[in-house]
Amino acid sequence: MINETEFYNTVMQFDLDDPDATHNFTQRLAKENNWPIAYTLRAVFEYKRFMFLICHTHQQLSPSEAVDQVWHLHLLYTKSYWEDFCGTVLKCTIHHIPSQGGKQENAKHKTMYKNTLDIYRQVFSQSPPEDIWPPANGRRQPAEYRWIDRKQFFIIPRPNWWGKK
Repeated sequence: MINETEFYNTVMQFDLDDPDATHNFTQRLAKENNWPIAYTLRAVFEYKRFMFLICHTHQQLSPSEAVDQVWHLHLLYTKSYWEDFCGTVLKCTIHHIPSQGGKQENAKHKTMYKNTLDIYRQVFSQSPPEDIWPPANGRRQPAEYRWIDRKQFFIIPRPNWWGKK
């Protein structure tokens, strides 16, 4: 039986990038989210930590928006996600269960996110990085994010005088 330290190391060593790919997972994640590569690598690191926490605690946890973006993209790489990561590395099935919407669901997810941050602190003996894991009261909701073809549209930040962001 593998101990927790070995399991953690195995999870963290999992490579989401196919060495034969011209445009790999990390590059695609950075491009689709307009993230610098250094931030992207940190988001992938935090994604792996999040998945470890799910396996470690056997609780329903809620990712930050950045970690969720990594998870969403990893789910598209079905063999990597289901066979290699869940099947071989994690040795458990982890489904992505989106919110069903509404006040009760939002409250549930806020509580789950706060619990995730608390468990992160307990397990890793450190606070999660706030640029990837914002405080529970500052977490952005998924409705604020949209896929936009930047080759077809300009993206201009909303001015402060326009109203609430």
